[in-house]
Amino acid sequence: MRRKWLLTCCSLLVLLFASCGRLIRPVEPFVYQFEVGKTYRYHLSMESQLSLEAGLVGYQGTVKLTASLYMTPLAFSNGQYLFQLLIRDVSLENADKNLSGAVYSYLNYLSTVFYEWYMTPEGRVTVYYRDLPIYPLQWLAGMVLVDVSHWDEITGRGEEKTTNFQAMFQNQEITVETSLFQRLVAINSESYTLEQRYTYNAYKQKAFPMANIDFQMETILNRKTKRIATKTGYFQFQGSVPFLQQGFLSLSARFQGMGKFILEEEPLQ
Repeated sequence: MRRKWLLTCCSLLVLLFASCGRLIRPVEPFVYQFEVGKTYRYHLSMESQLSLEAGLVGYQGTVKLTASLYMTPLAFSNGQYLFQLLIRDVSLENADKNLSGAVYSYLNYLSTVFYEWYMTPEGRVTVYYRDLPIYPLQWLAGMVLVDVSHWDEITGRGEEKTTNFQAMFQNQEITVETSLFQRLVAINSESYTLEQRYTYNAYKQKAFPMANIDFQMETILNRKTKRIATKTGYFQFQGSVPFLQQGFLSLSARFQGMGKFILEEEPLQ
């Protein structure tokens, strides 16, 4: 009787370890594939409840934004793609004249600014910005390195990555801390599903908080096309940014809000 009991226990342990082995079996890495010279289009839809105060100017309400993002890999060398990113077909709803003008100008500038965006097939992204004089918010001027490793890279487990970069804001150094947490939550023959959280914190002179942005999203990676199929999620932000400093006069723009978004790949016509 005792022998049968021991055999039963051993059999159960063997089955348990076998099932655990299947559960912790490494997930097949997701490898991005792009055709150099071909343009890929994504549609962005965003809705945000926004509160903004800048001196005597203020805005409060719900803003809806849609835009098309065009990604073109210009080259592949040293194990990474060099991308060109263009933002087009921007549409705003429920925004006042001043806010609309600022958003259009900013997005248009992002489409023309000189930067280099590299991405490895495994999903590691490095962006080099050079000279971003966004008047009057002259920040990110000079050369800034943003290195976000494991940007959609499958690891099969929860993982957190934090990296910092330095920038200039009105001739004063600021530190931007970026944090990414992600984990694989589902997998099937067609896609991987990731749960992700991106957090950005900006500090003036490495001590005074300026702004915080927090994204929580679900990313679906298409195993057939080897690209991102959709990103859906929510975000919230708040901060206070000085936009005018002359002598003893100092004015700040205060902002806060929350919203939702969806980014999905669209076929080119």
